[in-house]
Amino acid sequence: MDEFEKSFAQTTKILLGAELGSFYDYSKWLSEHVFLPYCAKSKKSGKEVWLAPSRDFLGKKFDAARIVSMEEGEINKENSYSYEDIKDADLNSFRTKFCEPIALYLGNFRYKTHQNALKSSGTGDCVNVYMGEDVYHGARNIGFCKSMLYCENIFGCREGTNCKYCINCYGSTYLTRCFEMDSCTKCSDSYFCHNCENLENCLFCFNSKGLHYAIANIEVGKEKYMEIKKKILTEISQKLEKNKKLDISIFNIGARK
Repeated sequence: MDEFEKSFAQTTKILLGAELGSFYDYSKWLSEHVFLPYCAKSKKSGKEVWLAPSRDFLGKKFDAARIVSMEEGEINKENSYSYEDIKDADLNSFRTKFCEPIALYLGNFRYKTHQNALKSSGTGDCVNVYMGEDVYHGARNIGFCKSMLYCENIFGCREGTNCKYCINCYGSTYLTRCFEMDSCTKCSDSYFCHNCENLENCLFCFNSKGLHYAIANIEVGKEKYMEIKKKILTEISQKLEKNKKLDISIFNIGARK
């Protein structure tokens, strides 16, 4: 079992009470709401280069003839010109002769130290990142994520900072042990919540602050909450084990049929 499988198993055990199967079997579900890097070939070597999601660039992918990896960026030094070469150049010459050879797209971007960063377009100061874009600063055990900073054991998330042990959380900060959360901050042990702050042990809460042991914005007390939570998590675990996905997410749970 590799490091991604270990951390995913640990995270699902904490969140759902059961370890799910292979991390890679859940890739489609984890990446459903995350814009992830894509693979291209290096102009220089033909090796794999992972680039930022095309969604970040109006849905357009980079020109395949102008892609290199960060490690191959030294290719720019192969095209050096003196003042004598450029002093009489016009605008078109600058574009075609001098700029085109060095105006390249760099993939596989890495920052500071990094260990076991795989299939990622931009990451650094990290350990164990798989399919990541813009994942930096102490990131550890991250899979299928975009724009995550100071996070640990995070899967299927985007635009988050200072989060730990979360799955499918979006646009949120300071979450701990959360599942299917959007636009939330400073919450822990909560599931399927949107636009909330300072929640602890909550299910299906929306536009709320400071709730504890709450379901659908109503505080029910620890005993009743834990009883219902156990039932819900058992159902979630069983569906994930069987189908490798959930049809319900924070983005559709409140939608009309």
